[in-house]
Amino acid sequence: MKKLTLIMLLFPFIVMAQDAPSGKTVLIKAKLVNDNQYMIVARGYSKPGLTDVLQKNGTAREAALMNAQLIARDTFIVGFDVIQNGRAKKYTMGNGYADVVYILSYPKIKKYLRK
Repeated sequence: MKKLTLIMLLFPFIVMAQDAPSGKTVLIKAKLVNDNQYMIVARGYSKPGLTDVLQKNGTAREAALMNAQLIARDTFIVGFDVIQNGRAKKYTMGNGYADVVYILSYPKIKKYLRK
């Protein structure tokens, strides 16, 4: 029951994260920073139709974070917890979008990358 409730709560954000406007970039940069850190810079777009600036910025930030986490999930092997081992270091706001610098930290993180 808890899983169903969690899925229902996260569904709108997952849809926003996956539905980037066609032709728009989601992954800006991904690279190994050092032996223990991997950086992903991802973009999220605000929900269409919003007029309030706070809502536009908030939905763009959430979409950027979800995009970074989804990209990380595809980048690392199954079993590597990208939520627990990652954090949003910095957000940069643009007109209708937000960029997040998402840092994953784990000892010898390179060995957890997918081949």
